[in-house]
Amino acid sequence: MPQSNQRNWAVDDEAADLFALLKQSRIVQEFERSFRQTTGLWVRLIPAVPSFASRRAGCGENPFCSLIATVPKVQAVCQRMGAGLVRSARERRRPQQGRCFAGLTVVAVPVLAHGKPVANLLAGQVLREKPTPASMAQLSKQLAVWGVNGQWPVATRSLLETPVISEETFQSATGLLSVFAQLLGEYAASNLLACCPGEQPVVVKAKEFVETHLEERVTMSGMARRLGVSPIHFCKIFRTTTGMTFTGCVSRMRVEKAKTLLANPFMRVSEVAFACGFQAVPYFNEVFKKHTGQSPTKFRAALAASSRAAKNLKKIPTGL
Repeated sequence: MPQSNQRNWAVDDEAADLFALLKQSRIVQEFERSFRQTTGLWVRLIPAVPSFASRRAGCGENPFCSLIATVPKVQAVCQRMGAGLVRSARERRRPQQGRCFAGLTVVAVPVLAHGKPVANLLAGQVLREKPTPASMAQLSKQLAVWGVNGQWPVATRSLLETPVISEETFQSATGLLSVFAQLLGEYAASNLLACCPGEQPVVVKAKEFVETHLEERVTMSGMARRLGVSPIHFCKIFRTTTGMTFTGCVSRMRVEKAKTLLANPFMRVSEVAFACGFQAVPYFNEVFKKHTGQSPTKFRAALAASSRAAKNLKKIPTGL
């Protein structure tokens, strides 16, 4: 197998492992439930890869969607829309929203670990405006073509009972999703760098040392001398055990610390860079963007915007 294919396969495996970790976590399950109760929008954590998401990103929790999704042609249309939305969020690395043929809005928010998409928060299936008699008549004709006939009266009631969400509330909910997506990404990234059971002692000691000496100059050869092993042996063991080079691991750990420090608005970017062991701000900007997809300045601005959106989130009145 060519080297490039091996590298891409490893990335896919890593993303799948991190998604499984997140999906099984209790915090995700509690957030899905609480978010629905608070906002009226359903939410589900799904894989970032469209080939996985396309099977699960279609119709779901909304009663209207659940009813008509039993029709094969409708299911296919919903899945194509969901897969396209997830793919767009993964490629652009920012929230994407779309509106289906029934007027329901769905938003996909990517979860990034070290700048790499590992999952998506898919939410919505709500109306942005109340359906008109004309739009309902047009929808009825389209669904009849797709084979939705006897279910239409019940489907009509379900659609009209779907919450109508204001622009302000929808944007605030999207902001809250962005905040949670960032927290999930940080959790996944920290787990990737954490010491795992079964790791070689030299790898564990190396990670522990780096974590407490990030502001210092740390090299592979220097670490090998500290641990009493040859650089070649250390390099081989570290990469085999962790799936990354020692230098790459140090960079990732420094970026994770930088992300935490950037949340402090009183620290200048240059101060954050030096506190994390970067000797030059341009190099810090380059490495940070490589791992997160954003410059430190844009990352900080996104943090502030997400925080404001979360504070503005309003509870949607029941019965809408």
